[in-house]
Amino acid sequence: MNHFKLFFAPLLSSVLLISCNKDTFKDFNDSWSYKTSGTVTLQETRFVEATPEEKEQFEKDGLTFEPVTLTLAPEDGQLHFIDRGDGQVYLSFNPMLGHVTVVEASMDGLAFSIAENQEMMVRFGEGPVRLETATLILGGDGQVYDNAVVMNLSLSGKMDYKLKEMSVIGSKIKCVAFKNEK
Repeated sequence: MNHFKLFFAPLLSSVLLISCNKDTFKDFNDSWSYKTSGTVTLQETRFVEATPEEKEQFEKDGLTFEPVTLTLAPEDGQLHFIDRGDGQVYLSFNPMLGHVTVVEASMDGLAFSIAENQEMMVRFGEGPVRLETATLILGGDGQVYDNAVVMNLSLSGKMDYKLKEMSVIGSKIKCVAFKNEK
């Protein structure tokens, strides 16, 4: 009887621990409603890519290249996690405005990281007026909670703004999703 306890007790407790582990994401068939908001800071590309000597010459010539901060247009939509196996997923952003974006991500338990060099169309402006639309490079990470997903997103790349080529020099973007009830 003691041999039975010595062998099966640790085995049984291991099975129970594995079956009760909530550190992996398994709700791939659920849909989530999301909302994205944030800002992107731009600066004229010829200044961003200039050498220190060129920047000094710009200053001597009286040229200024002040950064411009744009607000993302509020975006609501549906988010789907699509399991690709081996901890890889697709995140499908389906905004109400209709431009679907699918990006690759790697899951590590309940955390995930968006693969680099994923393009996403973004809209800038507030209210019904859309100032600009651009396709930029999306990055970021997120965490899945019981009924919520919180993502810290970043954008990079270049876009035209007011007839000038601008480079993204910073961004602060949050995306929060809540699980839809069945």
